[in-house]
Amino acid sequence: MIRLTFLFSLLYVDAALGFVPAPALRACRQARQATATCGSRSTQMVAQMEQTGLHGTGSRFLPIVQIGAREHYPRTVCIAGAYPGLTAEDIAAPTSGEPAEQGTWQYDFTDPEGPQMGTVALPGGDTVTDLIDPVIIVAASDSLGISLPQDATTEVLAVVDRAEVDFQEGKFFVWQAPDKSVIIRWFKQEPQGYQCLGRVVFVHVPFLDVMKKPSSGFEEEMDDF
Repeated sequence: MIRLTFLFSLLYVDAALGFVPAPALRACRQARQATATCGSRSTQMVAQMEQTGLHGTGSRFLPIVQIGAREHYPRTVCIAGAYPGLTAEDIAAPTSGEPAEQGTWQYDFTDPEGPQMGTVALPGGDTVTDLIDPVIIVAASDSLGISLPQDATTEVLAVVDRAEVDFQEGKFFVWQAPDKSVIIRWFKQEPQGYQCLGRVVFVHVPFLDVMKKPSSGFEEEMDDF
């Protein structure tokens, strides 16, 4: 931008003095203008591409697992050691966190400075067992296009299998964009210049107070029946 401003300033000075810009200078100006226009269009295309492919667009939906109001999520418990051979200090050393409230999960940030930010326990099942190289991405619900009652937003768990990088139309994948940012989107065709980092297998959504339905007096109509 500074170089372009300087170039245009030279042209204005030349015109004021009665000089005609040299062909090389004119060609340079045209080349710079073309480059700037091309770069602007490229940036707009990337931005437009990243705004599409959200949950609920194009009749494509993330596999969402909704936690029940009275559901107990698995609790992560530290291991003190192996018996026989452990000491009283070994038993006292691990720290234990509070259990998760019903309808939500519990994080474990035992070593936040380590290579992994933390851990969270997932309920067992065939889908979880079949994951080859799983990681969790903690995401804001609205960043994925997930709408909640009363326009609420909350943290959700996106379960990603890093072993699944073969493109599938309409499936949600984690992508590294050309500008090195990371997005979660679905595409009709594999986007050029994007690196696939894994497939979103499902998304866990916690139970929120705004999800409660007004009581009708009938137990079978309650959220946690």
